[in-house]
Amino acid sequence: MFIKKITVTILLTLLVFNSFAIASPEMAIKELTVFKDGHCFVVHSQQLPIEHNQIKIDGLPSPVLGTFWALCPDGNVKLKSVTAGEFDSKKPIDATSVIQMLKANAGADIIVKETGDKHEYQAKILQIQDQQLAILQTSQGTKVLPVANIEQVTFIANPNLKYEKEEKTNGLRLAIETAGNITSTIVTMGYVQKGLRWIPSYKIDIDGHGKAKVVLQATLVNNLCDIENVHINLVVGVPEFDFKDLIDPISLKKTLVNAVNAATNNSRFDNMSNSLTFNGISSQMMHYNESSSPQIDSQQMVNEFNDSEDFFVFSIDNITLPKDGTMLVTLAEYELEYEDSFALDLNFSPPMDVRYSSNRYGNQNDNQLAKMLMADKVVKQLKIKNTSKYPFTTGPATISRKGQIVSQKLMKYTPIGATMELPISKAIDIAIVQDEIETGRISNSLKYLDYNYAMIDIAGTIKLINHKKYSVTIDISKYVMGSAVSAGETPGQTKGTYKALGPFNQMWQGDWQPQWWKWYSWPYWWNHVNK
Repeated sequence: MFIKKITVTILLTLLVFNSFAIASPEMAIKELTVFKDGHCFVVHSQQLPIEHNQIKIDGLPSPVLGTFWALCPDGNVKLKSVTAGEFDSKKPIDATSVIQMLKANAGADIIVKETGDKHEYQAKILQIQDQQLAILQTSQGTKVLPVANIEQVTFIANPNLKYEKEEKTNGLRLAIETAGNITSTIVTMGYVQKGLRWIPSYKIDIDGHGKAKVVLQATLVNNLCDIENVHINLVVGVPEFDFKDLIDPISLKKTLVNAVNAATNNSRFDNMSNSLTFNGISSQMMHYNESSSPQIDSQQMVNEFNDSEDFFVFSIDNITLPKDGTMLVTLAEYELEYEDSFALDLNFSPPMDVRYSSNRYGNQNDNQLAKMLMADKVVKQLKIKNTSKYPFTTGPATISRKGQIVSQKLMKYTPIGATMELPISKAIDIAIVQDEIETGRISNSLKYLDYNYAMIDIAGTIKLINHKKYSVTIDISKYVMGSAVSAGETPGQTKGTYKALGPFNQMWQGDWQPQWWKWYSWPYWWNHVNK
């Protein structure tokens, strides 16, 4: 009996009105600290009026749970509480009708012409009642008439063109206590919220003589709010917000929204190949040569990083960027020294009987894996020592030679003083020939959980042929599964074997053997499951 398993994906559409929009208080932004994963620390600061021991702020943020705070730095003002809710508010809008003009200019002197009446008269606007009745003060007394009967209004003085619309809005109310008669005070408010990210990118131009010009640019993507003349800090580092998928209750967002956001941000819904690369850019991928890193005094590191612990900050001033806008900013330009190098990473491969079994039983996955592992290539790379004042952060790097584009690769995090190895391209003119033979086998060497294991002794050889017109130095790394016995001329070493190859047209004197004819051996042990 065959049972076929069917997996069905159900897409559930949830209607949540006005919940996913990124909100922001209607309050001036003083400073923004931006992380590469899209989170930012927002600091508002503004002088606000005090009415009946209360400060009103329209609009609500959507902060990460537990990151919202507010304060009044004035020592004569004490903040007692912050309340979020729906409140009555008035917003100035352009007056577009007669009734709105009348409401916007209460107390003004006007000349009125009513519908069907040729005569005009002067009056003072007292009040507009229920959007229907106009109460006017005339020379004959107080006149009440429907607004619909007013055909024309002439203002004797320049009128106010803004009309205050009354509506229900979400906002904050700050309850305070004051020492003395204070009519306004500075309010500072901060929180972590998603909506603004920065993406680093590098341009590296090499001159062919060991000098590289490095330019670091930042792309700002703003989905938060309008930004005007704001100081921005761009952070190099990996923030950890354990509650990043939970919105603080101060935003008045529903729990349902949090659940949907958490589900849509789950990696199971992402394209894996794209998300892995983008996650690396959004956080940090570290890759540098530790052996070349200098010993840096911890206090010196603290001073260089401006007391930011594991973060480095680029600061830029007077940034103006509208919501849904994108901006490109140059952060740093400097010159570094580099050297060309070549590297060969040799991956492990299955024993011959495992490969034979895969071919015999048609296991396509194993066949593809074996081909991939055996497809080793020599890679040309740049070795750049980071002697600048800034760490390299993870991001795309476009490499050019005297202005001519060579390639684009992923730059990985490299601290100050360390050496980065940036791959450029495959060195197809350096040929590789690999060979492995089984030199010994002990059947049933180990039994574990009713499975018998064989111990296999394998010797491998690598032949490299240099077809270039100049000598190269290759950093060769061999990865094995099991215990390595020896590696070429350095017994017991499995990574970091350095050998030099001469050019193709050079010969050894005496036996006419080409200098590029070199052999490297890696005998090693391999524990293999005997199926």
